[in-house]
Amino acid sequence: MAIGTRHLTQAMLVGLVLVLSAGCAASPVPTVALTATPTVPPAPTHAHTPTLPSSPSPTHTHTPTLPPSPSPTPLPPTSASPLGPWQPLPTDGLPGPWVSDITFATPEIVFIVAGGNVYRSDDGGITWVESFSIYRMVQSIAVSPEFDADQTVFAVDGASRLFRSADGGGAWEEMTRIAHIGGASDAEVWLSISPIFPADPTLWAVASGTAYRSSDGGQTWEPFDPGVEFGWTVRLVPNPDY
Repeated sequence: MAIGTRHLTQAMLVGLVLVLSAGCAASPVPTVALTATPTVPPAPTHAHTPTLPSSPSPTHTHTPTLPPSPSPTPLPPTSASPLGPWQPLPTDGLPGPWVSDITFATPEIVFIVAGGNVYRSDDGGITWVESFSIYRMVQSIAVSPEFDADQTVFAVDGASRLFRSADGGGAWEEMTRIAHIGGASDAEVWLSISPIFPADPTLWAVASGTAYRSSDGGQTWEPFDPGVEFGWTVRLVPNPDY
């Protein structure tokens, strides 16, 4: 029995080996294909940065030198501008150097308003004598272009009262009031006279920014529009060819 069992066991082992051998022959062994992995080159240690050339700095900028402006040459006196160099006038006989109006009757006879009074000089302004004084203070004066013949001088005070002298400033008379202006303080009134007075007896006045005109030598006055706006204080100067 023991021998028979051993033979049976050997026969079973041989059969198992044959079965395993047959199974191995029938199932092929898979092969593994190797895929090449690309090699990444190492990153450069230093990247080359191009160096730009520096812009040259300007050494000096040339600034052109302008020639100096020529000084104007004074024109010589002419018939239209007979005055020469200006000279200060003496103030002997005047209340002070503050002058509000001045006009020449002739090259030697001068009338001036200083300190609210009228003064006359017969020597071109070297000496002065008081001609007219009133309480409300004279603002301006106007002398006839024919002074040698008619000796006429006009004056106006801060209340716009008009005065006239027919003897060169010796005696004065009040004529009229140009406008109802002026109150506790004096207004500024400026007289102008026709360049051909007394042939044309027109007088003008600017009082408190309003223009007035007289066509009868100062007897009556009326406002008029000069056609241009002007400030509070202004004097009308008639054209010599008026």
